[in-house]
Amino acid sequence: MVLKDYQERLLDAFESFLTRTRELKNPAAAFAESTLVGFGHALTYHSLPGADDLPYVCLRVPTGGGKTRIGGQAIARVNRAFLSVEHSLVIWLVPSDPIRNQTLYALKTPGELLHEDMRSLFGSVNVLDIGEALSMQPATLDTGNTIVVATMQSFKRDTDDGLRVYRQNGGLMPHFLGVSDNQRGDHSLVDVIRLRRPFIVVDEAHNQGQPLAVATLLRLNPSCILELTATPDRASQPSNVLRSVSAATLQAEDMLKLPLELSTHPEWRVSLRDAVARLRMLEQEAAEELKLTGEQIFPVMLIQAERHAQTETFTPKRVKQSLIDDFNIDASAIAIATSAVDELGSRRMTDPDYPQFIITVDKLREGWDCPFAYVLFSFRNTTSATAVEQVLGRVLRMPRVTRKRREPLNRAYAYVVSDALANAVKSLRDGLVQSGFERMETRDLIRTTETEAEVTSDLFSQHVDLIVPLPEIAKALVLPNEDALAALPRTLREKLEISPESGTMTIKGGATSEQVRQVAETFKQTEIVRQVREQLDTAQAIQAAPPARQPTPAELGIRASIPLLSFEQTGFFDVFDESPLLDADWEIDEFDSVLTESEFSKDVETMRRARLSISQIEKIECDVYDRLDSQLALFGQEQGWTIVDLVGWLDRNLTVPYADVGQKVAWLNAAVANLLDMRGFDLDELAYRKFRLRGAWNASWSPV
Repeated sequence: MVLKDYQERLLDAFESFLTRTRELKNPAAAFAESTLVGFGHALTYHSLPGADDLPYVCLRVPTGGGKTRIGGQAIARVNRAFLSVEHSLVIWLVPSDPIRNQTLYALKTPGELLHEDMRSLFGSVNVLDIGEALSMQPATLDTGNTIVVATMQSFKRDTDDGLRVYRQNGGLMPHFLGVSDNQRGDHSLVDVIRLRRPFIVVDEAHNQGQPLAVATLLRLNPSCILELTATPDRASQPSNVLRSVSAATLQAEDMLKLPLELSTHPEWRVSLRDAVARLRMLEQEAAEELKLTGEQIFPVMLIQAERHAQTETFTPKRVKQSLIDDFNIDASAIAIATSAVDELGSRRMTDPDYPQFIITVDKLREGWDCPFAYVLFSFRNTTSATAVEQVLGRVLRMPRVTRKRREPLNRAYAYVVSDALANAVKSLRDGLVQSGFERMETRDLIRTTETEAEVTSDLFSQHVDLIVPLPEIAKALVLPNEDALAALPRTLREKLEISPESGTMTIKGGATSEQVRQVAETFKQTEIVRQVREQLDTAQAIQAAPPARQPTPAELGIRASIPLLSFEQTGFFDVFDESPLLDADWEIDEFDSVLTESEFSKDVETMRRARLSISQIEKIECDVYDRLDSQLALFGQEQGWTIVDLVGWLDRNLTVPYADVGQKVAWLNAAVANLLDMRGFDLDELAYRKFRLRGAWNASWSPV
C-alpha cells in the first residue's frame, strides 16, 4: 500500500533535516531552518545534555496516523541521507511489553503492512527481541538492516533485562576483534550497540507520564534519534517537533472514523441497549459493504467497565453476565481483557473466533489495536480526559485506511452512562486532545443546537481557555524560561500548555489576574513580559463572564426530610411498609395485565446525542441534538428474541411475592399478548424496550 501524502511529507522533511544537519554539522541550525519552513517560525532546538551534535527530532502524529509505518520508512531515509550506508542497526524503543509484542508481530509477519514495507525497501530485515540480540553475530549486522525491538526499561540498569544487556557476554566476543580496549567495554550487548552507533526510533517511549530516559539513550551512543508520538513532551526534555500532523489531515486521508457520534443516557440498560442495537445495524451495513466492495468488516464493541470498589460497581464480570442474560449474547462472543483477566489472549481480529464484545477497564491503551472496533461504551460518568483517552483512540482507526461506501462505517460511536451531556462531550474532547488532537484545533469546540429552539450557546463557557500567540523575535519563537516554568505553582503549571508548533500558549480553564502575572513573568525579556501580559489581559477581558451556577441543596449541606407513610385502621395507627400487602390475600390475577398508553407509551425515550467532527479549518466541532430511537431505525436489532425468550426474561427480572411460577408466567404471557395484539407493538420493539417494560409493570402493580 502506498504511503499517504502526509506521511511522504513528514519523511521528506525528516530527510531534508538530516541532509542539512550533515552539511552544517549543526542540528540546531538545521532544525531552525526546517521549522521556519514548516511552521512559519523557527523553533528552539533542545539538544540532549552533552550531545549537541546528535540530531534528535520528533514527528508529532495523532493517534491513528500510522506512526509505526513512518518509523519503518524512516530507516531508509537515515541510511541514505545521514549515515550513507546500506545496512544499519536500529533500536526500536516502545513504552510497554504489549506494544513490543505488537511491533515485533508487525515486523515479522508476512502480510502485515510494516513487514511488507521492510521487504519492499530492503529485501529482508533481521528483526530481533532482546533475547535474540544477546546472541547475534557480526555477520547479521554486516549483511542486512537489523531492528532490535525493546522497551526502554530493557536498557535500564535496575531491571532484569538491564542486567542482561550490560553483563559480559562471551558469545558476543567476535564483535570486538580488532577493536581498541576503550571501545570493548565489558563485551556486553550494550557495548556491541555502542560500536555500531544505532539509529534509535522512540515510539511513545515517554508515554504514561514518564519523561524521556535521556541517560539511557545516550548510553547507547546513537547516531540519530527519531521520536514518534501523539503527545510531545513539553516539560522535562522538550521534544524537538520537526513537523506536526493535524487531525483534519488524518480525516482527509481516510485514516480516522469521523465524525464521532456520542449518545448519553443516565440509565445504563437503555444506553447499553442502544449501543448493542447500533452494533447490529453496523453488521448489516458491513454485509452491504461486502456486496459492494468485497471488503470484510466485523464490527466490534469495546466496553469500559469500572474497577472494583467498596460500593456497587459495574465490574467486567457483571457486565459480561448482563450481555448474556439481558441481550442474548453468546458467551463465546464476549472477552474480558483487563490486567487481572485476559480472555482475549493472542487472538487477532482476523481470527474466526475473535470476540465481538471486549470488556476492559483501561488495559487496551497498551498496544491493543483493532480497526474493526466501531462502538465504545463506557460506564464511567467522568470528566477525566485520561480515563477516556485510554480507549477512545481504539475506535477511531479506519479499517484498511480506505473510505467505505456505506456511510455509517465511516463513523465511530460512543455511548456514555451519564445524565450530563456537557460533561461527556468535554471528556471526549479532552480525550481527543490526549490522543494528539492539538488544543489549537479545539478552542471553539462545542456549540449546541437545540431541537426545539434556534438557540446556540457554549456548553463550556464556565471553563473558557485563554489562548494567545507566543511572541516572536526575527521570526523565531520566544519561549518561557524553563526554570521559571518549573517554579510556577503546580496547579498553574498543570493548566499551562505551550505549543511551539502552533505558536500558541494556552491556560486551560482561564486564569486569575495573579496567574496571568505569574505566567507572563516566565519570559525573560521585559518587553516580552509586557506583551504577553497585555495579550492575556485582553483575552480575559473579551471573555463573557458566565452566570454563577446556583449550588444544589446537597452542596449547601441541606438534608431533605421525608415523612414516613402511615395508615390508620380501626383506631390503630402504624407505619406503612410491605407487611400489610404481603399479609393480605392478594393474587396476581387481581392485577390488571393491560398497560395503558400513559403507563407504556409508544413514544420512545430520548437519548441525548452529539456529533464531534473535524472542520476544514482544523477545529473539532460538535453538534448537540435529541433524537428518538424510531428516527434511528434501531428496532429489529434484538436478534433471536421470541415470545418465550421475552416472557422468560421478564419472569427472571420481575419479582412477584404473591404468585407461584406457573401463575406468574401465565400472567406475563397474557400481558405480552395484549401488547402485541391489542396495542400494536412488534415483538422486536418490546424486546428492544424490555427494561422500560419491566419498569412499567413494577410501577403499575397495585391491587385493583
